[in-house]
Amino acid sequence: MDAGMWVGAASGLAGAAVGAAGAIISTTIAHRHQRSLARDQRRAELAKEAADTLTTEFVALLNLARRYPEEGASEDEMLPFRKEAMEHHLRIEQALVRLPDDQLRTRLGDVMLASMRAFQSAEDDYRTRRIAAYNVSGEAISCLGASLREQRMPRPTPQTADAQRRRLELQARHRLNSASIR
Repeated sequence: MDAGMWVGAASGLAGAAVGAAGAIISTTIAHRHQRSLARDQRRAELAKEAADTLTTEFVALLNLARRYPEEGASEDEMLPFRKEAMEHHLRIEQALVRLPDDQLRTRLGDVMLASMRAFQSAEDDYRTRRIAAYNVSGEAISCLGASLREQRMPRPTPQTADAQRRRLELQARHRLNSASIR
């Protein structure tokens, strides 16, 4: 064989190797892109499920607030009501974990704390608790709707603002405690 044939054969092999390498690289890139798209799609599905669950649970709390027991109800009458509210709050807490939007998750967490206080606490008077239970549930639904429409969230109710203040104070204390341990 003459040199020209060897050069031609080597060029052919080199071309095939480059082509194979290119195919492998492009397949790898396409596969990574598909995995990324699938991961993003799964996150979007989880976020939608979370938003649906949150909407359902806050609507249920809104309806529960409408059935708030009458003033002076005994603890025996309040117990099933509080238990039902707590079950909704637990499902809300589970759904919040899957919510990817940090701002919405934090706000709804504060709303949930305000709701828990309104439904479970005996700190405030009856009328204040009943109104708070109704208002914070409505606030949560408004926040979810605003988020879905990509609009600005409504102003927090006084109860949510109080829950937010308490959360921030607790976080500040936690940071101070963590810093003093070091």
